[in-house]
Amino acid sequence: MNFAVIGNDARMDYVAEQLYFLGCQVTRNLNNLSYKSNIIVPPPVNDELWNDLEPYADKISIIYGGSISEKFKEKNIDVPIFDYLSWHNVISENANLTAKGIIKEAISMGAYLKDSKIIITGFGYCGKALACELNYYDTEITIAVRNNIIKNEILNLGYSYIDLNSLSDNNLKQYNYIFNTVPALVINKDVIDCLDDDIMIFDIASKPGGVDFEYCNTKSITSVLSLGIPGKKYPKEAGYLIANACFQHCKNLS
Repeated sequence: MNFAVIGNDARMDYVAEQLYFLGCQVTRNLNNLSYKSNIIVPPPVNDELWNDLEPYADKISIIYGGSISEKFKEKNIDVPIFDYLSWHNVISENANLTAKGIIKEAISMGAYLKDSKIIITGFGYCGKALACELNYYDTEITIAVRNNIIKNEILNLGYSYIDLNSLSDNNLKQYNYIFNTVPALVINKDVIDCLDDDIMIFDIASKPGGVDFEYCNTKSITSVLSLGIPGKKYPKEAGYLIANACFQHCKNLS
């Protein structure tokens, strides 16, 4: 298989390294494309990318990218395009890396997690990965979600449950940390007014996050938005993950 790994993202160096290890022909330069090469680019993929790729269109077999924008998809490019960040195995492993990374960041900022009380907002891939990692610190974990259909699942896993829609109705001063995974304003002024001044809030939701950071600042509450953790803190692991996923996908197509 021929791959062209494009972009200066640190993950791409490891994507190329792993593909080479898997026995592929790999180039980091579009000018060196073999006929019908598979292109791998870092996220996010915007509509401007095609300006760089179009001159080589007749040599491109597949484009693999992450977080592909709607504008790019709307270009009706006559080349198959796959979003590797939408694949279950990549989402799951990236969530694990994100959980490890934000916990490491929290500790570096002075968080003492052992025996602490923590709220995790949202219980998707990242919420579940966070809860699993935080279990190692003997924390008391409460999951806040809007959908009470998964309440029993949460309780069966040994976590407490509260309704995200009425978060401020709870005794929030008892909690030491909040980890938000919901990409909507859920930690708003009403919620923040109910928090202890010493609480620390860590947000890993996509921009603009789910926390009113300005209001946190006025109350001197520590709040941090951390995005793209796998690429920033674990470029090797994230790169190998992308390489293995794209390699297997391409292999399955052949």
